[in-house]
Amino acid sequence: MQSGQRSMAIDPKARASGNPREDARMLAAIARVAPGAELRQGIDDIIRSRMAKAADEMSHWAEYDYVVINKDIDQAFAEVRAILAAERLKRERQTGLSAFVRGLQAEL
Repeated sequence: MQSGQRSMAIDPKARASGNPREDARMLAAIARVAPGAELRQGIDDIIRSRMAKAADEMSHWAEYDYVVINKDIDQAFAEVRAILAAERLKRERQTGLSAFVRGLQAEL
């Protein structure tokens, strides 16, 4: 990972700043969709609160590079790890790659 680059998942509740991609150092904008509760509230309050916010939160799904459906925490975690691994391998994020390839080409 390049210096200053961050791995980051964006929760729909954290969208106050607007565009999830506005930080150029971010590897990927990942929307977390589904459970993740304020356990201090009763279940009825949680359901009411989530249903009231669901339409707005879900309407922003297309603004993200990836969407992880959080039905199974282990699967969701594996998907986020795979996304971050793939993003770190992108050509433009690999420091020194151009020099490495030029070196290989010079050896041919």
